[in-house]
Amino acid sequence: MANSGFDIAPAALADIIVADLRPKLPVLDMFTTLAQSTEDRGTTIDVPFVAGDDAITFDKASGGYHQTGDADITKASVNLIHYHATRSFDASELAAWGAEGVINAFREEAVAKIVKKANAAVNALVTNANYSSNIVIAAVDFDYNDVVDLDTALDDLLAPEQRGLVLNSSYIGALRKDAKLTSAFNTQGNNSVVRTGIVGQIGTLQVMQFAGLAANGENLVGFAAAKDAICIGTGSVWSISPNSGTATSGGLSVMVESEYTGGILYLTAAIRFGVAKGRANLKRIKSA
Repeated sequence: MANSGFDIAPAALADIIVADLRPKLPVLDMFTTLAQSTEDRGTTIDVPFVAGDDAITFDKASGGYHQTGDADITKASVNLIHYHATRSFDASELAAWGAEGVINAFREEAVAKIVKKANAAVNALVTNANYSSNIVIAAVDFDYNDVVDLDTALDDLLAPEQRGLVLNSSYIGALRKDAKLTSAFNTQGNNSVVRTGIVGQIGTLQVMQFAGLAANGENLVGFAAAKDAICIGTGSVWSISPNSGTATSGGLSVMVESEYTGGILYLTAAIRFGVAKGRANLKRIKSA
């Protein structure tokens, strides 16, 4: 990065950003996720689902392992969207903050904005047109019992047991105040809900918060879903710049590029990410 006076290695910065970003995207673990190979530059990726008959008892007379059920293979086609966070720093800012200050400021800002964009893509998918099943309940009435009911509703759908519960701030706040959770943890000598505000696992549901969850014009405040309800695809971002680097963690690839021109340093962090409807194993939570 000629003439900047800064030693910012994009590959090293990509390592730092992906290590910070990946844990802040639990949707990648909560839902069915497939990462595109690093050599693939296509704009779509097919996420497969395989279903079939129940497991059967081995019987030599019936052909042993040749006694099979038909595999039901379906797929969801996910469009990979190129998201980036780019920030510029002029000479006075570079002089005032130094390389470490600039890197830290950029890392925090880029991670926050990419997380917001990725979560918004998942959020936008959760509509009545895609998932018609719903319950209506006010935040003041939402508690542990409702989470149990949501878990049971997914049981009734024969949904896989790896599941998530996404809530907006008001509804996650209601759970944090629920005595059924806080007193239970305190009785067991583990008051993590009180100390950290993290609800964690309830039944088969991993509870997480989308602080800016959009209502989608349908009074959406949250949703409970099995892993196969939403498909997520990820891919690598390609750059021809000599001042670029890529790092990957847990199926997520981050490209970082730096450019110093006209007295301004430009730093970019970019991902390719997309979502698509999977199976109908999702129940929306509405406020009214």
